[in-house]
Amino acid sequence: MFLNIESGPIRWPDQSKHGVSVSVEAQDLILRLLDRDRTTRLGAVSDAEEVLTHPFFADFDIQKLQQKILPAPFIPKLPDLEQLREMGGQLTFKDFQETIIPTQKMELVNIKKDEFEEFGEVKEMSGASVPSQATPATVSDAPRRLGAGAQK
Repeated sequence: MFLNIESGPIRWPDQSKHGVSVSVEAQDLILRLLDRDRTTRLGAVSDAEEVLTHPFFADFDIQKLQQKILPAPFIPKLPDLEQLREMGGQLTFKDFQETIIPTQKMELVNIKKDEFEEFGEVKEMSGASVPSQATPATVSDAPRRLGAGAQK
């Protein structure tokens, strides 16, 4: 997965296979938001203002968007949408099932943990590495249990 994040191509859905396409503007927006170099990533210069000037948002009324009064262009049909509405739209940790990472997979992660050592760092022009603002956690610190059970 690390190699895909670091250098893998982005695959767009095939209209004939998936019944959906991604516009050229949407592809450009996604590619520029996912730019692996933080210094050239869309939004790196002026944050949200820069993102909202992208051609993808040309037909949006930005003020209505920011006020959250634009009607949703697409509402997915989910089998549990009614149940979610009955809950008031609030999900809690008890709504999720606990996931346990198999020991064999954790061992593989520990073997390859050195490959993640510089993940999230920015290479400056001088060639020196500057760590990201987030404090990196080591793989050995990662909890084996994820989901609701981890919050007990």
